[in-house]
Amino acid sequence: MALTDPKAAESVSDAVFQLGGQLKAVAPETVPSPGIATAVTKLGGLLVRAKAQRKARDVALAADPAMADIFQAMAETVGRTSEEGLRGTALANWQLLMAAKQVAYLALTQGDGKATADRKITLERRALATEFADLLARRNAQDAALASLGQSYLALSRAHHALAVGSFLDLARAVAIVKDEAESTRALYERFARMGSSEEGP
Repeated sequence: MALTDPKAAESVSDAVFQLGGQLKAVAPETVPSPGIATAVTKLGGLLVRAKAQRKARDVALAADPAMADIFQAMAETVGRTSEEGLRGTALANWQLLMAAKQVAYLALTQGDGKATADRKITLERRALATEFADLLARRNAQDAALASLGQSYLALSRAHHALAVGSFLDLARAVAIVKDEAESTRALYERFARMGSSEEGP
C-alpha cells in the first residue's frame, strides 16, 4: 500500500487514536513517577484529539511537548549526576559495601608490629583491597551504564522533536546518538555483569 494512499492515512489515524486511548488509561501506579504518569496521560489526550489531523507530522508536532516531558522525566528518574535519581541510589548502596571493606581493612592494620606483619594478616588485607577495587570498578561500570541510558532518553526527545518540525538532518543525528548510546548501555551492562565472581552489589 502506497504511503499516499488515503487508506494508509486512515489506518495510521485509527492506530494513533487507539494508542491515545490506551495511554490515557494507563494507571499512575504502573509508571516510575507521578511526573511521568501525568506526561503519559497528557500525551494520550493529545493523540486522541489529533485523530482529525491526517498528517503524521501534525500529530507529532502536537504531541512533541508531551513527549519532551516524558523523556525529560525518565532522564531525571535515572539521574543527571551520579548523586541523583537511580544513579544516586545505586551509588549509596555501593558506598555501604565499600565502607564495610574499608572498616575490615583498617581493623587488620591495628595492633602491634608483629601482628600486622603476620603473613595471614597480610593475605587478608590484600584480599580486602582486591575486593574493594572490584566493588569500585563495578560501581563505576554500573553508573556509566545508567548515565548512558539517561542520555538515550534525551536523544530520543531530540529525535522526536526533529521529526515533529521536519528537520530530517537533525533527526538522523539524534537517531545515530540513540543507537550509539543504546549500544554503549548494552556493552556497559554486559561488562558489569562479567565483573567479579562475588554476588555483592546493589
